Amino acid sequence: AIPIPDPEASKQAKRIVLKGDVPLSVDPPTGCRFRTRCYEAMAMCAHIEPELSEIAPDHFSACHLNIVEKAV
Repeated sequence: AIPIPDPEASKQAKRIVLKGDVPLSVDPPTGCRFRTRCYEAMAMCAHIEPELSEIAPDHFSACHLNIVEKAV
């Protein structure tokens, strides 16, 4: 967890509760390993493992959503 300097800001932040199944590390799902818990999973997430890409300086992500957003 990253500490927030302003305690009031943390009270106002919306918390995202992850649902779904936590995949087993010995038998990960096909495609994106996080897709079983992702609320924005797309059909391609089940078949294609996303590549790690730099979305900001020193900020990396492995998510198909980053590719879709860049294309729009």
